[in-house]
Amino acid sequence: MNRLMYNIQLVSIVIPTGNEAGKINQLAKEIIDVMGDTIYKYEIIIAHYGNNEKNREIIYQLSDRYFCVKGLNLDNKHDKATALHAGFIFAKGDVIVTMEGDKHHDPAYMPVFLAYIERGYDVVCGLRKQPEHKLKSLVNNLTQIIFLFAGISVKYLGTTYRAYRRLPGNMDRLRNTRDFFNALITNKDTRIIDVPITFRTQNAVFAS
Repeated sequence: MNRLMYNIQLVSIVIPTGNEAGKINQLAKEIIDVMGDTIYKYEIIIAHYGNNEKNREIIYQLSDRYFCVKGLNLDNKHDKATALHAGFIFAKGDVIVTMEGDKHHDPAYMPVFLAYIERGYDVVCGLRKQPEHKLKSLVNNLTQIIFLFAGISVKYLGTTYRAYRRLPGNMDRLRNTRDFFNALITNKDTRIIDVPITFRTQNAVFAS
């Protein structure tokens, strides 16, 4: 099914952080460098659910230094899913990119994700090519089979590095990010594509 090119107005980059918030300083700079070389307007929403006051201060400093950075500080009773949910609700973009705050997700892939959104895709999923735990791989394969019977072809659903096009009514029905994603991918009219990505580690970078 062919669709017209989609004109992106604003990209909201939502990052949930807990104890890894100390890495956000460098990650935010990387995102700003990458997005600054594009034509897109963007905002970076850092949703912090940890109880580390030093990490909270880092986020405050980033929001003071960069106009595009917005911090959401939740109390320590919340978790990553709640932080993602808060980020989705707060986001003003017509496209939302979600990524981890531990620097495993490389911001360099964002322009690639957004290019697919512009081509008419509704969801772009980062496809991790590195070897994974056998049990996790089995669960993932079973999930692929379920979606195959539903007429949906997605190779890898485990990574949270994704880009979503905000569709009419989707955000109003949002209870949590997982429900939102599941609602999208189970709709046969939703166009989804996997993009192979390389995960970064502290000591090495795996090739995809």
